Amino acid sequence: MRKVYYLAVMLFLMALMVFSGCSKDYQSYDELVRDGVVESSARKSYKKFFDAVDILAQNAETDSLQLKEVMTRTDDLIADLRDFPTTVQSRIALDGLSFAAADLAASPHFDGLNDISFFWRNGLLTPLFMLGRRYVGMDMENESTILQLVKALQRSMADKASDDMLMEMIQLVGPKPPESVFEVCRADSFVFKKVFDLLVYSRSLQDIGPPVWMMSGPWFVALVFENSPMQFYALKPIEIDDSMFLTFRNYRPGVVYEHVFEDPAPKDTKEMDGWLERASAHLDTLRFDTDTVNRIIRSDLPTFDSHYYYDNYLLGAKADTVKTEFRIIFKREQVQDGYDVAGVDSLEVILSEKEVMSRAEFVTPMLAKRIRGDSVVNGRLAHGKEEVGLAFLMPIGHHDEAIVDRIKRRMLPEIKVNTN
Repeated sequence: MRKVYYLAVMLFLMALMVFSGCSKDYQSYDELVRDGVVESSARKSYKKFFDAVDILAQNAETDSLQLKEVMTRTDDLIADLRDFPTTVQSRIALDGLSFAAADLAASPHFDGLNDISFFWRNGLLTPLFMLGRRYVGMDMENESTILQLVKALQRSMADKASDDMLMEMIQLVGPKPPESVFEVCRADSFVFKKVFDLLVYSRSLQDIGPPVWMMSGPWFVALVFENSPMQFYALKPIEIDDSMFLTFRNYRPGVVYEHVFEDPAPKDTKEMDGWLERASAHLDTLRFDTDTVNRIIRSDLPTFDSHYYYDNYLLGAKADTVKTEFRIIFKREQVQDGYDVAGVDSLEVILSEKEVMSRAEFVTPMLAKRIRGDSVVNGRLAHGKEEVGLAFLMPIGHHDEAIVDRIKRRMLPEIKVNTN
């Protein structure tokens, strides 16, 4: 009789757990993934939100009350995203947005122009993109979080991704994604497959890794050509499977002025003219003297979003064994817009044998070259040309010489001594 009683109690408790919808108190998002309950948890936590999205998806024509309801419910969910990725609920909320976006993308009434597609793009995908940008800006490396973001956006976009979304995904995945993220990109048939192809192709453009001393941390590069505005870049080294690569990003002149001369752009538009005058006065007469170089080295210029591909330019690297040179190449292919054609633009930073073999601690002046192809603007042909200029290289951010020492030890041949 006692066994029957205990069995009845256990069955009652199990039924209570099932009907209450809470069979386990999850302490981490990875536990939800492991148990395969991410989607059910999201749909249960935000049932009213999904109900409102479902009504929107099922109707070819929407009214203002439906839109107001779905936007209100979306705001409630987004409030939980403020803590992303530090709480389990914030990560469930992220997936909630992505499942809802997938539901709308699958609607038979999705045509790219109506309220359904507008809300899908602006109400659901835009917050996901913003969250991805914010996470990239944290400069964190958590495989679980980046994998969740990639899968969420993959789910959200389905087969309706546009070119501007591809740019977002390139930055989110980054130049050195975890293997799990790399495999998601490899297996995808839409936008993330393009990201995978870009990663593979971009790495192939670097025939050889940079000088070992460059692996200690990020570098600031200024390119100077006669009668042209100065151009600014960051170079950031990475290691992949014991191979060395460079990534890069460019800096707008205003960004350099803000960070180097500690004069942030004003929020008040009335003060913008004065700020622009100060920025122009400094940058137009910029010289890489001791004070300026020290300012650059101490600056907090961002490098977190460096990549092989940035602002339509790809990064390549080649060694000239005859001249014993190492060349860093920023290259943009020919671009055609209607009848206008922007020719190939190739910028090279050339390290001589001396510069390859030893690092200057302060600033390194080097040879630079620019090769521009023929262009057509408003029906007029502008012939391409080749220019020679100067490049100035200096360290920025954190540098760790232990990285260089480790790579040098790895590159040394193993020597066995026979004592017999």
